[in-house]
Amino acid sequence: MGYPLKNSFVDSMLDAFSQLLLHLQHHKGGVMVSKFYFVQFVNQPASALLLNVEDINNYLANVSHGYFRLKNIETSFHAELFSLFEKEYKTADEIIDGIICIIQLIIDNGENKLSPLELDMFAFSQSKIIESKKSLQQYSQMLQPADVVFLVKQMIQNLRIPFEGEASTGLQIMGFLETRNLDFDNLIILSMNEGFMPPATTLKSYIPFSLRKAFKLPVHEHNDSINAYHFYRLMQRASQVELIYDNEISKTGSGEKSRFLLQLELEMSKRLPNIKFENKTSIILPQVEKTPLLDVQKHRHYNKIAQKIYR
Repeated sequence: MGYPLKNSFVDSMLDAFSQLLLHLQHHKGGVMVSKFYFVQFVNQPASALLLNVEDINNYLANVSHGYFRLKNIETSFHAELFSLFEKEYKTADEIIDGIICIIQLIIDNGENKLSPLELDMFAFSQSKIIESKKSLQQYSQMLQPADVVFLVKQMIQNLRIPFEGEASTGLQIMGFLETRNLDFDNLIILSMNEGFMPPATTLKSYIPFSLRKAFKLPVHEHNDSINAYHFYRLMQRASQVELIYDNEISKTGSGEKSRFLLQLELEMSKRLPNIKFENKTSIILPQVEKTPLLDVQKHRHYNKIAQKIYR
């Protein structure tokens, strides 16, 4: 249970920085930088802590080649970041040290500009990368810098920052496994959609389902029964329970209620008449600002039929 780093701005920032280091070219006249990978690095939110983004974008607008000289924009860099780009990264240890250094620079310069969660994400990532460096040292001579970048990216995408809080006060954010042997007065259970509760599981095995069931090996029904036990045991002594699901059909779900929720509505209400059930619906509409009609009419794709619908 925790906040996933996959597809977060920390993941994209470290990936952009790592790819940029891999594509640096060192010559006698100085360091040449790939414009493609440098633009990806500059566009990261955390890059604004270490770069003068406006000056760099003005310079890049006039760059027509695939590579440009790093010395031309030295004044737009944080001094320590510029020194990182001047180094040559030929070994696995050097590329890992570079990633650790950029994280430390972001933490040092973002204390008053980044949120506590964002700082924790960078610090947590840095600690895990330092741990991985120790385990990779015995293979450092076999690994290329590109291999290390791939391994670090895979590791970051599998990380989750654990939630922290006081056990006796405040709101506790927990997963099912953390709630074992604990009782709560008020419960709020999110994502009560089919496919999330119980989670859709696929067993990656060469043994067919029929054989697994015949020889009493674990099957997906076993996982469903475990989730059902945790779900009903959690509500056993609660005085108020809020079950929230999303009925919108999207890429992440079909909008269908969880089977546990349907079971509560259809069966539990008849067996336990003292329990009160309330169904509430919240409609969230996006805030869209209408373009003035005169500006719409100037557009070359202006359509009078669309104008009536727009009004």
